[in-house]
Amino acid sequence: MSDAQKKIMNDTAADMVKNYRGLWAKFEDDVKAQVEGKVEYVTDVDKPAFQKAVAPLYDKLKASDPATFAFVERIQSAQ
Repeated sequence: MSDAQKKIMNDTAADMVKNYRGLWAKFEDDVKAQVEGKVEYVTDVDKPAFQKAVAPLYDKLKASDPATFAFVERIQSAQ
């Protein structure tokens, strides 16, 4: 590729990234506007009760997909 072609490719890629970021920001704003006033935020969680309720799901995952379960354990240990 010539230097001129490389410049065109680089400039085009930079423009695409800028455009994409703008579109994504607009998308996020639109979604936030759609759910505003319609969403309830959970502020208090009975964590032990939740962990007990989802334990069977983790047991099933551990048996069926140990690799994914290992990833879940890494996430949990990071908290």
